[in-house]
Amino acid sequence: MAKRYLTGSGCVKDEQKALEYLNKAIEVNARDYTAHFNLAELYFEGGEVVGQDYAKALEHYSIVANEADCEEPCYEETFRRLSKIYDKGLGVTPDPLKAFEYLKKAFGEWEWGD
Repeated sequence: MAKRYLTGSGCVKDEQKALEYLNKAIEVNARDYTAHFNLAELYFEGGEVVGQDYAKALEHYSIVANEADCEEPCYEETFRRLSKIYDKGLGVTPDPLKAFEYLKKAFGEWEWGD
């Protein structure tokens, strides 16, 4: 339901309701990685209700990256976002090596040879 409110798909777009549904979903099931991802996206992009907050985005992306199964639909995009955060220094000290490691994970390259 939160995704529908985020996009306005089948209903009127309402960022506040989306935020409420995402927080409730996480409250009910802390392992709802899609909710963590969508909440991270909301903080990453910022909007009318939620201001851009890279620290909160990083918190939720990290939960997905560290705990979710690689079969989750948002898994690869999580690593791309983490790579961008560390590459650009969005709310963190830039770390090109960490950015590259996340980028490798985004593309399924867990262990690259030297």
